[in-house]
Amino acid sequence: VLHGGVGLDAFDATRIAEPYVRDLMARVSVRPFTSAEHSPDNLLGAVVEVECSDGTILRGSVDEPVGASPAHPIPEAVLRRKFVECAASVHGLERANELLTLVQELDKLDHARALTDRL
Repeated sequence: VLHGGVGLDAFDATRIAEPYVRDLMARVSVRPFTSAEHSPDNLLGAVVEVECSDGTILRGSVDEPVGASPAHPIPEAVLRRKFVECAASVHGLERANELLTLVQELDKLDHARALTDRL
């Protein structure tokens, strides 16, 4: 909401300590959904409501988040971006991109060691 997306850096202690982040956190509440919103056996569904300053309530819901099942896969570009972001936090951006290429071609490698040696 505040930075245009949620990545690993959104959970950094410095980012969480920012005054405008703390202010937004104080205005957020979380509660379990009701059976009227989702079936009680749906553990993956979610409802989000935002009350605007003029009193308008914006509402959205999902029965199943992206990536929760083969029927609702994560788009390939999103999956690659997420992999690179996570790997770059440990290996750096250039190495993360190299690892992504290796992972994408894992079935073509003679040995898995070609990947594990780079970790």
